[in-house]
Amino acid sequence: MAPQIHLRFVVLFIFCCCKVLVQSQVPENQTFQLINQGEYVKAVSEYGSNFRIAKPYEDSYKYITYTFGLYFYNTTSNAYVLGIGGGHNVGGDVQWIWDANRNDPVQENATLTFGTDGNLVLADVDGRIVWQTNTANKGVATISMGINGNLVLRNMKGKAVWQSFHHPTDTLAVGQSLKLKGNTKLVSRTSDRNSRDGPYSIVIDDKRGFIMYQNTSGKLVEYAGWEAKGLSSVSFHAITRIDPVQPPPGPRFPDWEPKGKTFYFLSLGFAEGKQASTPSKRSILKITDNSHLQHWSFLRLEADGNLVAYSYIIPSRQPYSGHWRKTYAFFRDTVKACALR
Repeated sequence: MAPQIHLRFVVLFIFCCCKVLVQSQVPENQTFQLINQGEYVKAVSEYGSNFRIAKPYEDSYKYITYTFGLYFYNTTSNAYVLGIGGGHNVGGDVQWIWDANRNDPVQENATLTFGTDGNLVLADVDGRIVWQTNTANKGVATISMGINGNLVLRNMKGKAVWQSFHHPTDTLAVGQSLKLKGNTKLVSRTSDRNSRDGPYSIVIDDKRGFIMYQNTSGKLVEYAGWEAKGLSSVSFHAITRIDPVQPPPGPRFPDWEPKGKTFYFLSLGFAEGKQASTPSKRSILKITDNSHLQHWSFLRLEADGNLVAYSYIIPSRQPYSGHWRKTYAFFRDTVKACALR
């Protein structure tokens, strides 16, 4: 005769299962549905685009950090891309670092929905799903924007279920990586006015390295890059080091500005084991002398095939006059591989 299961254990089991299901859902007060409509933000943005803030209510900071935010932007009439841009919240111009639907723009009155199932969905005005995170019923509980421009969906324990850093378009933000097993490449825009995939790409290849290609009549032609056999990952970094031997700011030193250097470099990772041809190393892109503060940076494959780093510059004596500046370009600056000292 099979052993009997006590009723209270059955009830406890059902209660625990229900509790797990409840915890795996997004709280109602965290869900939203945004409609792409209304006035544009009065600010200068890249590509001559207009843009609207994509967030559920005006006093929310969940989807816009001090630097980066989630927006609808367009470069041609009634063709909008859901993108991440940086600069607006600190009083400067906006640069775009990530696109959700670059190859399939939406129209006015398209919707962005974050439901209790934890799926982030972009639908056009006719209801057609254009883009989604495919995270329905995967335990997502929150959505937030990281300080470096990483849009992240997390579970109740704070673990990332989905993040924009794992789905790059043409840009690497600081700390973002490309990996041989996963997101392996960046693809340029077609042009400033056309967000769709362009002819240039930069790809991780374990036999060749970090190689830049141009698509010419369907054939990939190599035109630049870093040769590195056994390469498995590449990440972008920008580190500013301030010279500590300086007079402090104050009335005695009214013209004081911080001095130091910013190191722009790629961190190259290699496969472990016998196939690794060399240990991990850093390839310096450029070292700049600073008489101003460089707060945020990113590296982008441009529509013309150049690989360019941008930094947000805030003059120390004019904190509300920041702007993005090109601080490195592959075909302008000397490229060298060496260790960061």
